[in-house]
Amino acid sequence: MPGLITAGDSLAAAEIPKGAKIHPEKPSQEPPPQQRQRPRSDDSGHKRTTRPKAPPQVVDTFAQAKVAWGTYLKRMAVFSSRPPQEIYSVTIPWLPMVEIDWQNVKLLRELEVDTMELTRVWHPDKFLQKYGDRLVAAEREMILLQVTTISQVLNLARQQLAAPEI
Repeated sequence: MPGLITAGDSLAAAEIPKGAKIHPEKPSQEPPPQQRQRPRSDDSGHKRTTRPKAPPQVVDTFAQAKVAWGTYLKRMAVFSSRPPQEIYSVTIPWLPMVEIDWQNVKLLRELEVDTMELTRVWHPDKFLQKYGDRLVAAEREMILLQVTTISQVLNLARQQLAAPEI
């Protein structure tokens, strides 16, 4: 049949007319994708089968923490040397870790974080003294609450870091 090329034909040597269709040697018994019916979940007891999910990828937490910590240090250096005229919550380089659990304490130890210096930076009175007049009035209370929370978390981290290593 002219115009039909099978998988066995040499495409390089064949002259392919415009609009010609390429068919496999043996036609598939499976309907085209748009005609396939998907199983439905209905009251008849038939349930849709799902493929098992791929296992979650193993993430190198230390590497991620190191990058996040480096980013924080750079942003904080810029922020403290040249604070914006108006400080909004989104302009503050918040600490990358705000929860204290054994893994975060271990990361702080491995990253050799100076928690004493951080405690000074994030002390609510010191923060207010340095940046208080620049805080946007609408966000002032929320920012100070966040700073107080960070200060408390850092105090807890310092206590945990002072404890013998687990």
